[in-house]
Amino acid sequence: MYHLVSDRSRKGFTLIELLVVVLIMAILMAIAIPAYLASIAESRRRTCRDNMQTIAHAEQAFLVRNAMGGYTNDLSVGGPLIGPGKDLPAVPLCPEGGTYSVDTGVNNRGPMTIHCSVPAHDRTDDGQNTGYQPGRDAS
Repeated sequence: MYHLVSDRSRKGFTLIELLVVVLIMAILMAIAIPAYLASIAESRRRTCRDNMQTIAHAEQAFLVRNAMGGYTNDLSVGGPLIGPGKDLPAVPLCPEGGTYSVDTGVNNRGPMTIHCSVPAHDRTDDGQNTGYQPGRDAS
């Protein structure tokens, strides 16, 4: 009996086998990469929300120390909140390069809201409100 292809002559993978492996890898990457990018974006948003919460805590500590005064919206280095020996040692940095601002309410008496210039970071978890407001937001 004659064999057209002997077992010895077949040493590698066929082109079809390689294409199938590449196709499977491409499908897995098409599923994994968007999920990975979404998790990175969510991580940056949560980091920014944590920064806004830190600023809000510093504002509240400032208000407790200065019971007769109101909130401050000065987030500059050397201002009433930021610097050595103050409530914030440095200005928190948004992971996407946004800047923070403080809305101190009517006559600096509240309600206080911290905002980020990146719109995706400024939304609350329910997507309804903007900014971080202590007591309103769970994040």
